[in-house]
Amino acid sequence: MVERSEDIRTRDTFGQQRLREGRYTPGEIDRVWSAEIEADFEFPERRKNYPATATEAMQGATLDLYDRLVRHAGNAESLSKR
Repeated sequence: MVERSEDIRTRDTFGQQRLREGRYTPGEIDRVWSAEIEADFEFPERRKNYPATATEAMQGATLDLYDRLVRHAGNAESLSKR
């Protein structure tokens, strides 16, 4: 429920910004968004979560993999002790 509320708030803010910029009309913003508007909305939202550099991306991926392997090894150990 909280995530949905945040999504609505973010979409409203985006819509108001684009209206002020004159990029879209109120009719375009106040109905189901076209693929163009969805793409315009989604890109900045995804972009803010991207790492700044390829090195940061690789470090993040390595840490994620390490974490998964450690969790998997712990699960395997606890299963073998049964």
